[in-house]
Amino acid sequence: MLAYPVSTPQGPPRIWAVILNELVLAGRPCADWWQLYRPRFETSGQVTVLGSGVPGDLIQLGPYDRETADFIRGHLIEHDVPQGAVKIRRWKAKP
Repeated sequence: MLAYPVSTPQGPPRIWAVILNELVLAGRPCADWWQLYRPRFETSGQVTVLGSGVPGDLIQLGPYDRETADFIRGHLIEHDVPQGAVKIRRWKAKP
């Protein structure tokens, strides 16, 4: 007799955020592009400021599924945002 695999219940879906350190962008050409692009995220309620600084903020973008978070991170990197300035982590509703 063949054994059939038992399905295991999956946990709740994971929700992801993109963390962007705008301080790293200061003085780089990508900073100008980002300052024009950021309002798109703000008007949709996807920006949470985690910390403030003079030339920029540490922000959390999201919430997203993993595929969308990867896309946004890749999009930022394609526009010359340094890889070290943008990370993906689990979403925190109250950072």
